[in-house]
Amino acid sequence: GWPAPEITAEMEVVREDDLAYGLLSESAQWRISALVADAIAHMAGMRVLLLDRMDVLDIPGRAQCLEWARKLGQDSYDAVLLFATLKEPPARVPSGVRLHWMQAGEVAFSQDATEEAAA
Repeated sequence: GWPAPEITAEMEVVREDDLAYGLLSESAQWRISALVADAIAHMAGMRVLLLDRMDVLDIPGRAQCLEWARKLGQDSYDAVLLFATLKEPPARVPSGVRLHWMQAGEVAFSQDATEEAAA
């Protein structure tokens, strides 16, 4: 449901509503950058997609991003890695998503959505 970006012949990135990339909010810029990264990785035949700074999205946007990444992981990639700085781990993750929570540079815990469902 995110607006589709377009790259013009002059290599300018604009949104489908003709707003220039530089005029968009940080979260709107992140969504466009994520979609462009996906397109480039897909065209290059990459099997992994890495997206940093997912924390710039609001809570509904993060949920949309997790669902999108889950679908990409099923359909297009061997792995989709999302990185974010959060105050606390998400309460729930979608089925098929594995969460790794880092503290002090080490993995504090890992959680698989299927493990949570079984608990």
